[in-house]
Amino acid sequence: MDPPPVPSGPTQADRLPEFRHIIIPPIKRLSNANDIYHWGSCIQISLCARNLSDLTSSTVPRPDENHPMYNNWAKWSRFVCKWLVQNVDENFTSYYKKDQTRLEFTDTTYQVIQSLDMNQKKSSEVSSITTELLKLWNMRRCQFRGVDQYVDAWRDQVIICQRLTVGFSYLSATKIMLHEVEWDLPVLATFIDLQLQEYDNVDQMSYNQFNSIVRGIIGAVQKDNWRPL
Repeated sequence: MDPPPVPSGPTQADRLPEFRHIIIPPIKRLSNANDIYHWGSCIQISLCARNLSDLTSSTVPRPDENHPMYNNWAKWSRFVCKWLVQNVDENFTSYYKKDQTRLEFTDTTYQVIQSLDMNQKKSSEVSSITTELLKLWNMRRCQFRGVDQYVDAWRDQVIICQRLTVGFSYLSATKIMLHEVEWDLPVLATFIDLQLQEYDNVDQMSYNQFNSIVRGIIGAVQKDNWRPL
């Protein structure tokens, strides 16, 4: 019997833990489209803490059915998909029930919820905000040749979202960024994460503090004595 083929590129399955039934604490249910971006940041932080955030990506592909970790991915994706729906108000779900037949996995469900156009803003403004926020959510370290290129692009996209008054906090942005670079810089990522514990809420971090962390990571990467693991 031939061995299964080796995956040719990164997939949503690669960094998932072995599946087990866990309790993911609920967040405040999404009941108003004006809160959709804050809701998304809370979702990402919760999933990042459990190494499950890749499941929401539309740019990191799903594994093929012959991928050695496909079954593990499918279990996690269905599990997190149900959790996402539980964090959306029942009155709000009627807006995407027309898509319910294809909402089996996390990535599709997350993208549909994020794309809901139900608030009072002009449709062109909503479209612009949705486009830029989806760019942010879908940005992954594996899409860039180096860590410094990733964190620089991440900072630029965070700034764009802030200018669109999305309400995405710098602390949330930092935690998600650290999750992406921890494989390359485990010691530095852990050190920064410990420092973040001094913040009591997500709104305390300023842009200057966020930017200082980004510049520190770029500086560490560009030192001559640094080598990727």
